[in-house]
Amino acid sequence: YFQRGSFNFICKNSFFICMVVLNNNFSYNLNIFFSYLYTKLFYNDLRLIRLPIYIRGKQRIFFGKNFTSGRFNRIDAFGENAEIKFGSNVQINDYNHISAVSNISIGDDCLIASNVFISDHNHGIFSDYSVSTTVVNHKFESVQKSVHCHTNPSNLYSHSDLSTKPIKIGHNVWLGES
Repeated sequence: YFQRGSFNFICKNSFFICMVVLNNNFSYNLNIFFSYLYTKLFYNDLRLIRLPIYIRGKQRIFFGKNFTSGRFNRIDAFGENAEIKFGSNVQINDYNHISAVSNISIGDDCLIASNVFISDHNHGIFSDYSVSTTVVNHKFESVQKSVHCHTNPSNLYSHSDLSTKPIKIGHNVWLGES
């Protein structure tokens, strides 16, 4: 129970504490609390990274100011040449997977719904639509090829080439749930 004066003080001085006080679900509040602490300790310029989150290759992932994420997201930058850039004020919701072996760029003020998969690569080359001039081998080394052979489906995926093309999502884009 809060008296009116103390409640106003908390709301004026910390939006986060105000949200916790207003929501009565204990596990939700606990997750928000630890997510907020994690964000401010490791990613101070971001608004909120909800836990749990899986980030691989974080030295090649660049978050813009006020980035916000939902829970259970996976962000992967595979190999030394991979890069993922998020613009300012980007918000991604729950259960998304963003994976790069080349380059993914998401502009400012973008909203991404839940259950969205964004990838700049394809495991194998099975049609002419996936053909690109850049291929990444199973060791994540970029290889330029002028002629592509289609991948034999009986080959192990872990040893097949990855066809890759950069992904650029502009400013003010909303991506819906897939």
